[in-house]
Amino acid sequence: MRVALYVPYSADGHTTPPLGPLYLLAVLEREGIEGRLFDARSDARALDRLLEYRADLVGISAVTPAFKRGLRAAVAVKAASPRALVAFGGPHSSALPGATLAEPCVDLALVGESERSFVEVC
Repeated sequence: MRVALYVPYSADGHTTPPLGPLYLLAVLEREGIEGRLFDARSDARALDRLLEYRADLVGISAVTPAFKRGLRAAVAVKAASPRALVAFGGPHSSALPGATLAEPCVDLALVGESERSFVEVC
């Protein structure tokens, strides 16, 4: 299974990769699952690269100000790879899991630390 983790652009000025997705990548690697991080905060072509990667599972980590950008990415993923699963995690999904899951392009809403549950989805 090919797994992609995507961090949408947020105008908060942060360019350091967020720890949550990095922890997930480490767990995936330990389990022998191929995973890559696409961070739109530091790479203007991150979404294009994500779509080219053709992941089976896309995890989107979003803070609330970047949630709509994350949804646009999820719609693009579903258009390019209709069979791909889209899982949202991060602060927005943790605070509003029902509203996150109500979005048609979202298959899973993860709450809190998701290292174990994300690997189970794989």
